[in-house]
Amino acid sequence: MTFVGLMGFLDPPKKGVKNILTKLKGIGIQTKVLTGDNPFACQNICNEVGLKLNTDLTGDVIDKMSDYELKKAIEEYDVFARLNPLQKNRIIDLYKENGHVVGYMGDGVNDAPSLHSADVGISVNNATSIAKESSDIILLEKSLSVIYDGVIEGRRTYGNIMKYVKMAVSANFGDAFSILIASIFLPFLPIIPIQMLIQDMLYEMSQTMIPYDDVDKDFLKAPKKWDTSDLNIFMNIMGAVSSIVDCIGFLIFWYILGFDGNHATYFQTAWFLEGLISQTMIVHYVRTSKIPFIESCANKRLIISTFGSIILGIITPYLLHNIKSFHFEIMPASFYLVVIYLLVLYSLIVEIVKKWYINKYHKWL
Repeated sequence: MTFVGLMGFLDPPKKGVKNILTKLKGIGIQTKVLTGDNPFACQNICNEVGLKLNTDLTGDVIDKMSDYELKKAIEEYDVFARLNPLQKNRIIDLYKENGHVVGYMGDGVNDAPSLHSADVGISVNNATSIAKESSDIILLEKSLSVIYDGVIEGRRTYGNIMKYVKMAVSANFGDAFSILIASIFLPFLPIIPIQMLIQDMLYEMSQTMIPYDDVDKDFLKAPKKWDTSDLNIFMNIMGAVSSIVDCIGFLIFWYILGFDGNHATYFQTAWFLEGLISQTMIVHYVRTSKIPFIESCANKRLIISTFGSIILGIITPYLLHNIKSFHFEIMPASFYLVVIYLLVLYSLIVEIVKKWYINKYHKWL
């Protein structure tokens, strides 16, 4: 029982953690600390990494609280110390019941229940076997920047998926509705099947670059949940806008340009071109809640693919007009002035509807 000295254990935080936690806060991710350590050791680490967590709740207090009381407390407290595995798991479950999407990071045996219960369980490569088996994600790099980069990439991917889904359903609905209306009044098909197939091919070529598109910085600042509840409303509203412009175009083609029953192939070529241009351009209006090309510009790959498809569409009648069964004609210059007019009109209507839609439904993508 002779005193010979003291031994200290030091487990310092990794370099760069403070900066990453600040960046995570900037994109709407709250950091909570659930630990089995005592409050003082936990508070010291929090101070080192820049987390100003001035309140703590310990396991013995938590055991005396009902779920109703704890649900309120976990929204006010950021540090939970002296917790056993069951207490950690209880807090995770209550956060989920409060409507939060919970990511939990841990590497020990006592973290396994919480890793399993969280929406996203995150562990590290040198964690215990049971922790890794309970996780959804295992970090191979020793840096929290992987989590930040993953969140940003996930939100960007979600945004690009929603762009394509909403653009596709509204454009297809609008086309189908326009064909229905035109077929009632016209003595011929407004567009023949082979023209529609070529139009769809060029249109889909333009959309291959959507996965590489950027999203607005405002879109990345808040977490997103998969939500398609407004998809039907979006389809009906934006599809109707597209059909309105198409119908105006039909009237101009027939009464002003003279593409009547004696010039059916000219009418079909006209709608082939106008429909392709408006469908291809719609991605630039759907991809952002802002004004396209002015307040928010697409990635250069998407710009090249969309305008490239439009150029291919314009030269298609020149290349295929000798094939009679394709019903393509070389259009007069006056037609392209009409297309510009329709595109400007479409842009104005879409922007007006977009502002109304966002004010009413409080979302766009």
